Amino acid sequence: TLLLHSSLTEVNMRYEGVEVISPTEFEVVLYLNQMGVFNFVDDGTIPGCAVLKLSDGRKRSMSLWVEFITASGYLSARKIRSRFQTLVAQAVDKCSYRDVVKMIPDTTEVKLRIKERYVVQITPAFRCGG
Repeated sequence: TLLLHSSLTEVNMRYEGVEVISPTEFEVVLYLNQMGVFNFVDDGTIPGCAVLKLSDGRKRSMSLWVEFITASGYLSARKIRSRFQTLVAQAVDKCSYRDVVKMIPDTTEVKLRIKERYVVQITPAFRCGG
């Protein structure tokens, strides 16, 4: 189970984690609870990004993130995105607004089309300090 919490914080009359791409397109960054101890490792692949490696001394199988951890102990962004996409699709399918909210298929990102007009991309992320 992915552990989520509200991460919207109002700062100077705008919400941190919400970006307006265009008048009808938005990105919402949903910060995940970082359960367990992970080290941020800059692997140099993507500037400004890092990978997370399990570092709390527990075995991989004992971590709350076990289904998302690779054999080498790193969190898999692909596995997290895939699971998140499944959870959002289930929520959209079960919600009372399913006639106006649709998942946009054929994308690796989680994107919703609302009222056939607005597009909201929801991006799961971890907040890193320092």
